[in-house]
Amino acid sequence: MRTITKLFLYILGGMAIIIASSAAWLCFDGSGLPDVRSMRGLVEPVTVPISVECLSGHPVVIPYESLGANARYALAAAVAPEDGPSVLAAVRNRNGGSSSAMFVSRRILCREEKPLLRSIDEIRTAIQLERRYSKQDLFTMLANSAYFGDGIVGIEAASLHYFQKHSQELHIEEAALLAGLISRPNYFSPIAHPDRAFTRRNQVIEMMLQKKFITPTDASLAETAPFP
Repeated sequence: MRTITKLFLYILGGMAIIIASSAAWLCFDGSGLPDVRSMRGLVEPVTVPISVECLSGHPVVIPYESLGANARYALAAAVAPEDGPSVLAAVRNRNGGSSSAMFVSRRILCREEKPLLRSIDEIRTAIQLERRYSKQDLFTMLANSAYFGDGIVGIEAASLHYFQKHSQELHIEEAALLAGLISRPNYFSPIAHPDRAFTRRNQVIEMMLQKKFITPTDASLAETAPFP
């Protein structure tokens, strides 16, 4: 009986060491991952293309302050809440990583790996991003790196492409339409599939209302606004 107990304790001890080592590697080791320092170019305006293979196209990079309130609210509601849990906290709590860091991580990783390995690298990259950048910076990266279909990268480029205006000038329904594109740009394309785009736009408006980014009156007016 003592031998079995000792063996059990040895196994538990070994498992604890493996888990601790894996956690340390996950949190602190950035080897084999993209250099997150280069992502500063997605926070501040730059005159050269961002050197990230997966970010096809040339994003129009704008600072957080130039996003505009409606664009920020729509993106936060539809894609990644600005006050969401950190990736590390999400991993600990097993509630997934819905933060801006996870979104940006997926955008900059280009590897063709098995789903599990890719997911691990996405988490590792997101943790490195969170260690270096503020939540506001990460949200700005999200806005500037998101893909909106038709080769359009970044909320500013999407605003100019679809509405011929800057993102800080977007109305609620316009911002909601753009934010709704991000999950499935081709499927929700307002050009190819206007009915789907209209439905998705109003879904995002409802998300904005639920998060109290807008008032019920604002939501009602936006949902009944003419569709482009």
